[in-house]
Amino acid sequence: MAPTFFSSKNKEQRGKFSFLETVKAEAYERQQHLCAICGWSHALKALKAHHLIPVRHGCVNSESPNYDFLKALDNCVMVCPDCHLYVAHGGHTAFGPLAEPETFEYSHGSNLYFHQLWVELMKERDRHTCLFWKINRKKY
Repeated sequence: MAPTFFSSKNKEQRGKFSFLETVKAEAYERQQHLCAICGWSHALKALKAHHLIPVRHGCVNSESPNYDFLKALDNCVMVCPDCHLYVAHGGHTAFGPLAEPETFEYSHGSNLYFHQLWVELMKERDRHTCLFWKINRKKY
């Protein structure tokens, strides 16, 4: 039986896929110090690193092509705590609606061109994730 989100194995995997501090700082600079969702300016320490493709819906097998991608810069957006709770988890800290890449409109600060390229990249990566993530994703 596959581990549930609450299992100790899944907690281990979340730690394994945490973003490095350098990745968080790069995402913060890429976003021009803005929350990727609401666009408000914040200090880096006030933002949370969010996996666009969540660890629990990506892969946990080191043989999978998604293994390294889960903790890569392209899969990281920095969001304020309110946006993270509401949009990223639908008000539930364990699971809930998952937002499409377009939701993170400040993923590249005010650079709409690079945001659109990133959205397309993430949609391409979407084809390699599990069906559960695709079914439960929501638009905001």
